[in-house]
Amino acid sequence: MLPVTIGPDGFWCAHDRPNAEFHSALNELLRAQAKEPPKAHAIAGAGVKRLRSEYSDKDMISLTLAAAERVIANGEVGEESAKTTEWRWRLISVLYHLYALQLPFTASEMCRLIDSGHGSAPPISRLVEYFRSHDLSPEACAALRRQRDACTARIGRDYRHVDVQNDLQLLDMLLWHDEWDQIDPAACWSERVRCDYRAMSGDRRRRWMALLRHIRGDAGSKPAKPWIKEAHIRLAAVGVEDFRTTIGGWFACFRRPEPVRLSVVGSHVLKGLLWCCTVARDPALTGAALPIVDAAWKPKRNLDKVMVALALLIDTMPVEEAWAALLPLQSAWGASQGRIERLAIKIAAARGIPEEQLRALNVLKPAPVAQPSVSEKRPSRKVALAGPSTGNGYEYFVAMLRVLQAR
Repeated sequence: MLPVTIGPDGFWCAHDRPNAEFHSALNELLRAQAKEPPKAHAIAGAGVKRLRSEYSDKDMISLTLAAAERVIANGEVGEESAKTTEWRWRLISVLYHLYALQLPFTASEMCRLIDSGHGSAPPISRLVEYFRSHDLSPEACAALRRQRDACTARIGRDYRHVDVQNDLQLLDMLLWHDEWDQIDPAACWSERVRCDYRAMSGDRRRRWMALLRHIRGDAGSKPAKPWIKEAHIRLAAVGVEDFRTTIGGWFACFRRPEPVRLSVVGSHVLKGLLWCCTVARDPALTGAALPIVDAAWKPKRNLDKVMVALALLIDTMPVEEAWAALLPLQSAWGASQGRIERLAIKIAAARGIPEEQLRALNVLKPAPVAQPSVSEKRPSRKVALAGPSTGNGYEYFVAMLRVLQAR
């Protein structure tokens, strides 16, 4: 019988196994963690840092694969116990620090890790970073879909939807780039982008892929400076004429009366393209984007981030044009989107119109009023404002624009 080493977690490893050295290193880490359980995560980080100074990239990858293998082995123990779970979480903390190193895994190694299960797969954020510089193969997309299905299946059992919402959005954005799944034009506006991209070839396809891959599923309400800097580079590679013509084609449907469907991932795509238009600062692109406000979107709940991105684009226009373009956007979305309202105040100030005047004319929602105490409350009656009873239609805001311009 070949000599074997039994780790503190009960994992058996024969001495002649190719990865025996890495399992020995894991044994040392696990023993150190067991001595001070409250510090297990920090001990794992220090141990990984030490091994990084001793091992090559290839060795660190082997160590990662060994740790994932071990988590799976512990997870497949016939009878789960608190002790088994504790050892598994110690190994997962080791993997956490290993994944933070962003090691140069091959495509097959990454697929193997994605499918490893029992909590040993890389965090979604690490997968996003990995695929920023690696191609999405059919095998990788299939593995990512399995991971998404597994994550979704645990909602309501192991966690709430809100706990994994960001991860699911990141996965969906990655899988939007899957070139092997079937396109469904009726599902989302962004499917026409995918369809046109798949029809591209050669250098043009490569340049557009780089630009589309720059769109994130976890970006905030305003592009960061590094994102803008990189967008300039990728836009320049695509070329002004190609970008203007292609975006014009994708945005043409916004002028039509037919409903336009928008999924959550499609809203990220549209927001990202609007950010690219903001970087490009091309009046033709701005003109193509403005009808977004009046398009017949379904469902409207996915539009918040898109309308904020449109406001950023409007902010690049000359003040006179920006004010006229912003009024319908403020009318429809300003009450729930603070950034749009702040832009309205900014552009109005540039035209010499104070904030108080905007509020008096119902261009902005009323400023918060301090609530009186119970003893101070008295019955009140509504006071009708002069002007249209709705106070929200586009025609009303155009009329208000004329009033303000005349003052």
